Amino acid sequence: MADIPYPSSAQAEQNLEELPTPLNVFRMLNHAPLLTEPTVLLGKAILASTALSPRLREMAILIVASRTGCSYERNQHTPIALAVGVTSKQIDALAAGEITESHFTAQHRCALAAVTELLASHNLEPATLASLQERFSDQEVVELIALTGYYTMLAGLANGLDVDVDPAGELLAPLVKQHEQGSGTATSPTNDRETS
Repeated sequence: MADIPYPSSAQAEQNLEELPTPLNVFRMLNHAPLLTEPTVLLGKAILASTALSPRLREMAILIVASRTGCSYERNQHTPIALAVGVTSKQIDALAAGEITESHFTAQHRCALAAVTELLASHNLEPATLASLQERFSDQEVVELIALTGYYTMLAGLANGLDVDVDPAGELLAPLVKQHEQGSGTATSPTNDRETS
């Protein structure tokens, strides 16, 4: 059970209207109601409107979950990751911090190393940034950094207040997969230039 109760009000419910299903982490954020709607909208943009491939996006989120010890994010995003083509072996490797060529492409390893570096030092070494720029557009680089910060913030909220894990990941996975297929990004070669 969460360390503090979830707020219940008409405003709190209105703040969650952009979501296909209420998520406990955002329900908890409703204690700061002016933060909830923009946070939800940013999350939707990260999930639906970035140039990052869906597979890489979910791998990056799972690295954040692993490095922050956030079971909430891990449980929410594992079914979504599976739905967009991340394999069970890759998910296990991400949880163990094993970003090796036996499980990930060079492109994926580069991005995941950058996420790991950001989490450890809140900075990118010049060589890491140069490696990212060789493989990704400037837009993708910025999106990857923003994604890392966003999910780190949510992990702090979920961990800090022991937010209850809800089954929304299972509910959202088919919706995310349907969206990715509808937009042509789930397996787009331009969004996932190397295969695993």
